[in-house]
Amino acid sequence: MATTLFGNLQNVLSSSFNLLFPVLCPACNEPLTSPKNTLCLQCELDLPRTNHFTLQNNIFFKQFELGQTFQSASGLFYFNRRTKVQHLIHQFKYHNKSELAISMGELLGIEIKNCAHLQNIKAIIPVPMHPKKLRERGYNQAELIAKGMANILNLPIETNVVKKVIETTSQTHRSRDERKNILIYTFESAYQKHLEDIEALVVDDVSTTGATLEAVGDCILQNNPKILLHCVTLAYTAI
Repeated sequence: MATTLFGNLQNVLSSSFNLLFPVLCPACNEPLTSPKNTLCLQCELDLPRTNHFTLQNNIFFKQFELGQTFQSASGLFYFNRRTKVQHLIHQFKYHNKSELAISMGELLGIEIKNCAHLQNIKAIIPVPMHPKKLRERGYNQAELIAKGMANILNLPIETNVVKKVIETTSQTHRSRDERKNILIYTFESAYQKHLEDIEALVVDDVSTTGATLEAVGDCILQNNPKILLHCVTLAYTAI
């Protein structure tokens, strides 16, 4: 009886707290019907999803020259400025909402789990961040997204395969060729025997031209030529 009363009291207090301090949808700032939800129902319906996970030879994959680096490339949402997708990403990238990155990674993991061409993935490799920027931000958002994916897919996260050794400035306004020329010596990789003859997934938050992903992938392949790489991002910018 006491246990039941205590449980009821907890529910009342929890409901009262949620009324006074509602958990908001990170995309639109409207109250969530349940704090367990990542997004509100309207945003679940509104966020512009790509068809990349259902079509292996998609527009994202075609950015990479004849598939020399990746076996497939997939983004979950289309990215455009001043949209809900940008708002979501900016919250965990610049406003310390690290738990949001993990939750969004879980959404990405669900999509991957149901993707026919990603069924043989054995490891997740987040795009690395330069140590100086990592100290400033406190976390690597790509690694947090990978953590959310791993929660769903039960796969190891490999953070020692590739490192960022040269700090770069924002690449937002540069062309794909300019980015490639800048990034070519930015990363270093190490041989990993346990990754031989497996399929692995390189993950980042956003891809605009694919240049960063390609630089990371090419660097990994230099010292691990027997690995098969795929790449995924939370958001993709159509160019």
